[in-house]
Amino acid sequence: MGLFGLAVLFVLGGCSKHQPPKSEQTVTQDFPTSRARNTVTIFTTAGVKTTEIFSDSVINFAEQDSTQAYQLRVNFYDNNGEWTSLLTADSGVIRERTEHLEVFGRVEIITRDSVRLETEQLAWDPDRAKIVTSSFVTITRDGDIIRGWGMESDPDLKRITLKREITGRIEDYEQALDST
Repeated sequence: MGLFGLAVLFVLGGCSKHQPPKSEQTVTQDFPTSRARNTVTIFTTAGVKTTEIFSDSVINFAEQDSTQAYQLRVNFYDNNGEWTSLLTADSGVIRERTEHLEVFGRVEIITRDSVRLETEQLAWDPDRAKIVTSSFVTITRDGDIIRGWGMESDPDLKRITLKREITGRIEDYEQALDST
């Protein structure tokens, strides 16, 4: 190949656009933006604190609006800023822009009225202001224990709907009817 052939290769090579190899594109898209330990995330509505999330460690993927959090403790507050419940979980995914939260592992919620919910997966749907799951749940209130698959509830666990295979034990049936 003569001098002319090298010149043609040089010109043709110089005309192509440089694009990183696909492996570089994939790595940068999935690579965490930041990692942190002992974090606090606070959500507010109209200046009132609605949620306070404490976690032992987080891994943030800013481009995907996704934060993976571990060993979560989440305090929920009502419209007046009063504490309503505490959620604990092994891990979770937080979507800060949309305020969606999904938690996994040993999940437990305890309300200020001493209602206790236990499950393995739970999600907060801020668009409907509902706690939802398709997993098995156990709910304990005033000595009553109700179990079932799938659940939807208000944040205070006062209006709970179980979806299927519901079983349980109610201590005072008349009182349970009066509270609905």
